[in-house]
Amino acid sequence: MSDSESLPGAREKLARSRAELLLAMGYQGDDLVHGRSMAPDVDARPSLLAKLGLGVLARWWTRHPLNTAVEVSRPLLDRYAHRHPGRLVAYGAGVGGLLVILKPWRLLSLATVVTLLFKGSDIAATVTSLVGSVRSTDPRNQLPPLG
Repeated sequence: MSDSESLPGAREKLARSRAELLLAMGYQGDDLVHGRSMAPDVDARPSLLAKLGLGVLARWWTRHPLNTAVEVSRPLLDRYAHRHPGRLVAYGAGVGGLLVILKPWRLLSLATVVTLLFKGSDIAATVTSLVGSVRSTDPRNQLPPLG
């Protein structure tokens, strides 16, 4: 038996195992055969709760004092990441390792952590915007037009 006789069998076997693997991951079968776009077969629409949660989280982050520090340091980090990506990854790994070794969160009480999280956050405005967004999306709460 030569290599040319066993080659098509190996290719078919590889294609079949690849198709089974992609089907198990949720990709559609027709797309695998014809080489079309392979999009997972999932519903991409987020739920109302997910939308509200992301909105509240985004509003909280824009009002947090650390947001300003991140926005100021972003151009510097972008330039540094462009020039030295390996160093930036190494520094990140080093800082992560130090955090795991030192465990600074054990030095803080729960009240201190909660205070730091909500420091500078306008909780009343966040809750008001959350309630306002729920009311504005509910068609039953729409006022009839005047006149």
